[in-house]
Amino acid sequence: MAASKYSIPVTSISAALDAIEAALNAKGLITSTLYKSSSCFIFSTPLTSKVIRLSLGSGFNIFNYQYGDSWTSGSSVNNPITLGVINYGAATAASAIDVIADTDYFAIIWQTGTGSYYGIAYLGALTNGDELAFGMTSSTQSVDYSSCQGRNITEGISIYPVSFGGQGFKDASDHLYTMPLMWSNSTYFAEMNGSEPAGTLGVKVSSATNVGGGTIATGSGYILMPSRLYYAGPLNISSSLLLEYTA
Repeated sequence: MAASKYSIPVTSISAALDAIEAALNAKGLITSTLYKSSSCFIFSTPLTSKVIRLSLGSGFNIFNYQYGDSWTSGSSVNNPITLGVINYGAATAASAIDVIADTDYFAIIWQTGTGSYYGIAYLGALTNGDELAFGMTSSTQSVDYSSCQGRNITEGISIYPVSFGGQGFKDASDHLYTMPLMWSNSTYFAEMNGSEPAGTLGVKVSSATNVGGGTIATGSGYILMPSRLYYAGPLNISSSLLLEYTA
């Protein structure tokens, strides 16, 4: 199958969670819905042995992405690992949420009405088969980026994305380049797929910078995120993430 894009309504939190569930179900990415309320959605998935917890705050100004070892009851998971807690505030609540999903990964992408903030929550795998989850945000506030991180779930370690530098990189005809979204561990050794660095299923890095003046660029079959997404450190990825789908 090819990746598809699903536009998520932002009319109400419960409608958004229903639409996210439907999008993931359409690709066979939900094994079981374990818990669901008007603001929280916990489910198991064939992508990992972990359980996934998504929650949205009133007014679409908070997004929380976690995985845990298991679920017992209620709105919490056991031994949670947080990939991102985004608290933009009412003035910059999400105005658009998209899900891009295939049978082996999904990404939830959100953007605020002002275009000032945006972020991504991903679950899938490296090309070496290791399970991968990450969250990133454009917010420079430590309350937001400090909880964002990348995790090799299979190895149980934090990992860090590799990108082009902060300068645009293109050929003489202004064509941009792409490369796999690769990762390194805390000692700067690459996550490997045999003799080559492992990439990320469904996500590439583009050499574009400052896409759309800070807003997400969309076209027929692609979403190109603005450059400089932050995660715990604060560290950042200087280039734009590219996600493609069948239009």
